Amino acid sequence: MEKRVICPACGAAMKDPERCGSCGLSPAEIACFADQTALALWKAIYVPPNPTADKLLILSQNKLAVLNPRTHALTLFNQFERMLTMENVRQFSMSAAHWAALMLDGHVDAEGDDTYQQCAVKDLAEVSFVHAADACTLLVQAGRVIVRGYCIFEKTLSTWTDIVQVVMGEKHAAGLKKDGSVIIAAADSAPQALR
Repeated sequence: MEKRVICPACGAAMKDPERCGSCGLSPAEIACFADQTALALWKAIYVPPNPTADKLLILSQNKLAVLNPRTHALTLFNQFERMLTMENVRQFSMSAAHWAALMLDGHVDAEGDDTYQQCAVKDLAEVSFVHAADACTLLVQAGRVIVRGYCIFEKTLSTWTDIVQVVMGEKHAAGLKKDGSVIIAAADSAPQALR
């Protein structure tokens, strides 16, 4: 009898033990993320190499989220134990300490470390994009950036207009504008290329 191998990331049956045909991750990549040996990779959003794949994987610290963009179902794993399942998720972002989910109806849900009120987002509606950064949640609403929590760039971000997406790192923030241009805010200690 042939042993079935189940991908711990997306739950699909793995016909090829070297790489999951559904999410595109290899067991080595999954193990690398699980034991946090590649922290630079943890904060990246991983899009499977197969352009017809029906799942997007979002990785951060010891958490893995699997979002199906066709059904808008999200499953969040902690050490590959199912923590949470959500329906009607349009977009998902997570930091090391908290996560934010943009729902199909434009409202946002967030959970995790709320030291700086970065999870206080449930009062917002008509949000088009979310980004969970370390101590804050950045949201785009009607082309403007809204900050919940502690953000060293809050004053600058509040002046940005026509924003479609926004992200933030330790020393910089970047916004994608409707016209395709990118605007950047950077700390004095950021690399010169970002200032």
